[in-house]
Amino acid sequence: MRSHQPSFNEFLLLQVNERLHWFMGNVAAYGLLNTDSLVARALVGMVHPLPNPRGERYLQLSQEELANLAAVSRQTCNKAMMHFKDAGLIRTEYGGLVVLDLPGLQALAQ
Repeated sequence: MRSHQPSFNEFLLLQVNERLHWFMGNVAAYGLLNTDSLVARALVGMVHPLPNPRGERYLQLSQEELANLAAVSRQTCNKAMMHFKDAGLIRTEYGGLVVLDLPGLQALAQ
């Protein structure tokens, strides 16, 4: 497909570019942000249009998976999620969570 479809090449290049940008941002953020911001950044990344093209706000993932994405412990992730719930940014459900306030999470992730 790569040799016959220029639009597919553009798609691949966009995917690689976005993922490299996100990876480099995560490396820089890990040394600069507090743990709540790291967890918020991981959540924002999960609802980003590239990995989530339908724009779903329900994320089916465990606290352990989110903690791994944010490079924090599960206990630290749990504390951050409690802060987010208290602020009305997310709602937890069995087997996942719902992002209620994406701009609020994005502000925390900065």
